[in-house]
Amino acid sequence: EISLRSARPESVRTDLLALQTSASPKDPVFARLDRATGGHLSRFLRRRGFKAGDGPIVYQVPPGALPQEYLLLSSPGSDPIRSWRALADATVLRARELRLRSVAVLTPAEV
Repeated sequence: EISLRSARPESVRTDLLALQTSASPKDPVFARLDRATGGHLSRFLRRRGFKAGDGPIVYQVPPGALPQEYLLLSSPGSDPIRSWRALADATVLRARELRLRSVAVLTPAEV
């Protein structure tokens, strides 16, 4: 089943939320997710060396911080189509590996 709706990422109830982010405090979506995890998300990405152009990385959300169990984060690359395709492929792969029932992909407002 595929459905489309508009929602704030911190309100989406799903096993895995996939999104592209620069992991910058200037990115309002990332800032809200990081705040919800008490800064744990940004510390996790810093430790992993996440930077522009990086492929998808899975983050397990601390219990109770967000309505998702996992976030799958990808940095936008220079080729937007390739970046979105990589995110979609990684989302399906990780959902299968983790035996998840639901996933959501957050797209920017201008898409």
